[in-house]
Amino acid sequence: MESSLLHVFLQIFLFTLATSTDLSGLICEGNADCADIAGSTCNTNLKLCECFGNQILSSTMQKCLAVVHGAGDACEEDVQCSAALLNGGTCQNGKCGCTDGMHYLRGRCWTSKALGEVCDSDGECAFLVEANSVQCLDNKCQCAEGFYQREYSDCRKRVENIGEPCALNSDCTYDGGFCNTSKLCDIIADRGKLKVNHKVTKSNNTFMHTATKRGNKELGAACSSDPECGTLNSECPPSGYCKCKTGFFKSPTEDKCIPEIGGPCTNEDCVINGSSCDGSKCVCGMGTAASATKQECLNQTIAYNRRCSEISQCTLFGTRVDCKSNGGSSNCVCDASSRHIVEDNICWIVKGPGQECSDERDCSVPYKTNEFSDMYIDCVENKCTCIEGYHPSSDGKNCNLDAPDLGDTCTENSDCQVGNSICDTKTKMCACKTGYYADSEGACAIGVGGSCSVSEDCASVANSECMANKCQCPAGWTSNLAISECLPITNGLNEECAESQQCTPSLGEFGECRDELCQCQKKHHLVQGTCTPSKGGSIAINN
Repeated sequence: MESSLLHVFLQIFLFTLATSTDLSGLICEGNADCADIAGSTCNTNLKLCECFGNQILSSTMQKCLAVVHGAGDACEEDVQCSAALLNGGTCQNGKCGCTDGMHYLRGRCWTSKALGEVCDSDGECAFLVEANSVQCLDNKCQCAEGFYQREYSDCRKRVENIGEPCALNSDCTYDGGFCNTSKLCDIIADRGKLKVNHKVTKSNNTFMHTATKRGNKELGAACSSDPECGTLNSECPPSGYCKCKTGFFKSPTEDKCIPEIGGPCTNEDCVINGSSCDGSKCVCGMGTAASATKQECLNQTIAYNRRCSEISQCTLFGTRVDCKSNGGSSNCVCDASSRHIVEDNICWIVKGPGQECSDERDCSVPYKTNEFSDMYIDCVENKCTCIEGYHPSSDGKNCNLDAPDLGDTCTENSDCQVGNSICDTKTKMCACKTGYYADSEGACAIGVGGSCSVSEDCASVANSECMANKCQCPAGWTSNLAISECLPITNGLNEECAESQQCTPSLGEFGECRDELCQCQKKHHLVQGTCTPSKGGSIAINN
């Protein structure tokens, strides 16, 4: 009776946690009231419809769904996964997994914490890394003993002896060590001379333990206490049905509980192909990585931008990786926060101008689509700094070439180094902004229309005054085309001039300055003081 009540309360708790739905539709007096919920019966003690067996209500309250065992199991709704994986369990593409920002380990979803972040337990630190490689030490995720840190987010096992298996040169942590083509640690002085018979022992997927049964109930059978469940490493949870303990999963034959990668082990417990018991946890061997469900050791992709089926196969390149679809297949590539460094075969974090750095590899800027370069940026005094002749772009992500002079090629305003200059959007060359003109020294000086506070600010514009906070020409004067000086407006025909705008106020729009005199444009003549188009004939009279 107690187990049944626990089962009902667990169903209600998980259902409300996953759906936040009104439970009034579950109230019943008899089984007939539960007819709309396929697979349910009325618990007459609680007056609530319940799913019998190892099942839970769907989010629509229209049917009962099987509670899944763990990550990777088939599902229809999130509620099935929440029952198994707790907070963060979600149904993705028909299989149970963990929501974004979380990862699966030892039967549940954990909030993913990166190296250096605050933690409360080892499980939070195990995102995309080897099971034993990271620990929560002093409330901070750190590389465990026997592992070295690569970049800022990855921990790899130290190989300290010649002839032991490796995947990267950096794995061979002794002086002169490198990983040879046979994927064995070698030493530079003996390159090509190493003769080691290395044999990798793989499991044959045969469970080595003889189960000592405490009871006779198989996995999935109804139970009321742990001793009733006969399969080794199984238990009777509140749901009231025998299941594998946390950190174990049901074998394909459904009669054994197999330790997951990262699960507890002794000696020959680790039967996943390619795994072994390292200390007290099942781990995948060199060159392989645990699947997202921790139920397989998958071969790592060893060449960048080559095929993968899930992200765990890309961990040779660190943790800043994606298994990204390119249409037909998926390949291992760096994520948006990083770039691939060929020499180290790692996806290294990208930091732009002004960001803090501690390694010269931290600093890089985009130079092609999805590609980065460190040619134009260095780590100087722990800050990413553009090299001489370059400056940070306006968005702070790139280093642009300086444009020191007017007329130089540019891409944006910040490229133009001359004060009060801009990058002309049409010519893509540096020019003085509105209200300024290029003086004889290549600077941008205040011109007619430029901002001012007092008339002295307008000294670069001959004969101008500061009026309404703008350099302007006084009455009877007009600006030259270069906006560099104010010229007197003429009174009419044949008066001295320098530019046509001196003539048009008196002669009209068809007046011009020609041969330093105000005249009517060709094929025009003066009529009552205004230049007017000539209508033809042999004689045109200027009155």
